[in-house]
Amino acid sequence: MPARVPLDVDLEDRLIYGLTPQRFGYAALALLTAMAAWHSLPGLLGQVAAVAAGLLGAALAWGRFGGRGFDAWLWSSLRYLLRNYRLEFDAAAFRRLLAWPGARRRPRLRLAPRPRRPPAEWTPRRLRAPLPTPSLRVVGSWEADP
Repeated sequence: MPARVPLDVDLEDRLIYGLTPQRFGYAALALLTAMAAWHSLPGLLGQVAAVAAGLLGAALAWGRFGGRGFDAWLWSSLRYLLRNYRLEFDAAAFRRLLAWPGARRRPRLRLAPRPRRPPAEWTPRRLRAPLPTPSLRVVGSWEADP
C-alpha cells in the first residue's frame, strides 16, 4: 500500500520575519538589553552599549556566513579555543598584584622621617616598583590525550 511521506518534517518552524524561535529569542533579548542600556546607563555610554547590544542581537538573529549562523560560529570558536588552549592561574602574579603599592596599604608607624636622598638618586616610587604581571596567562596549544 503506497503512502505519502511529508518532506518538510525536519525543517524548523518560522515565526516572524523568517526567524526560528531561537533566533527570534536572540532578537527579542537583544532589543530588551538595548532598551535597558539606553535608559539605565548615563549619557554616551548608554547609547554605545545600546547600539552594541542591538548589533550583536541582529548578528545572532539574522547573521549567516558560509551557510552557518553567527551563533554556531561563536560556539565553534569557543569550543576550538577551549580545546586547543589552556588558561593557568598564576598565583605568584596574583600575590604580586595584591602587594602593588596602591592596592591595600596600611599606614606604618614611623619614629623618624626618612633620610633625604640627593636629587641625582631620586626616582619616583612608581618607577622603582615592578609592574604587576597578569594573573592569567595563556599556555600555548596542547594536544589532548588520545
